[in-house]
Amino acid sequence: MPLSKITQHIDELYTNTEAYVESTLEYYKLFAFKKLTESSSMLVNMLVAGSIFLIFIGFLSFGGAFLIGTALDSYAAGFFIVAGFYLLLFIIFLLFGKNMFNSIILSKFSKMFFNESTIDNVLDEPLKTEVDNQ
Repeated sequence: MPLSKITQHIDELYTNTEAYVESTLEYYKLFAFKKLTESSSMLVNMLVAGSIFLIFIGFLSFGGAFLIGTALDSYAAGFFIVAGFYLLLFIIFLLFGKNMFNSIILSKFSKMFFNESTIDNVLDEPLKTEVDNQ
């Protein structure tokens, strides 16, 4: 009789372990889907906002070039001055901007993907309720 109880407990342990592994796997699938969806949404929002901003900068640049060109009586000079300004911005970005943007992007995605307190809380909750039920 004691041997049958031991095998019954081992079978229950195996079943509970299998259910735990399956539910943990499903949780991580949902967690990955949520994070992928959030990052895709953020990427689309940034692309749309960036496109609108680029159109704004384009019109502003044309307006500024025509304004400078009118003041200098040469539209070509106005466009060259605006182009020189953008070349200067580009050089400054190459020298200083890459590391700044990399650290900002890395910190934002790290906060989004590696919020481990939420993972621990969600994983511990099913265990607490299973222990309380037994």
